[in-house]
Amino acid sequence: MVNTARGTLAVTMQPGPAELDAGGRSTREGPEMRLKVDAYRCIGAGRCVWVAPVVFEQDEDGIVVLLDATPPADLAGEVAEAVRMCPVEAIELNGVSDAE
Repeated sequence: MVNTARGTLAVTMQPGPAELDAGGRSTREGPEMRLKVDAYRCIGAGRCVWVAPVVFEQDEDGIVVLLDATPPADLAGEVAEAVRMCPVEAIELNGVSDAE
């Protein structure tokens, strides 16, 4: 996790050793999701945290903190909804700030 006062959080997390097969490939199923958040744009509405608390949280100022930049496929619905619900498009999924 990267915390900054209100800097841009662009985090790419790699799978941990337990999530890699013998050849070093990810064992996560489904298409890989990559998330980025823009802390400068975030206004602290908290909708992302409400929809996907395993992926997002808020710092002491209410600004989004990304907990998992590559969430598993079973969270795809929640992640896409969090991206759609952000009122200021501070969350990008696979390079797109609106999941629709």
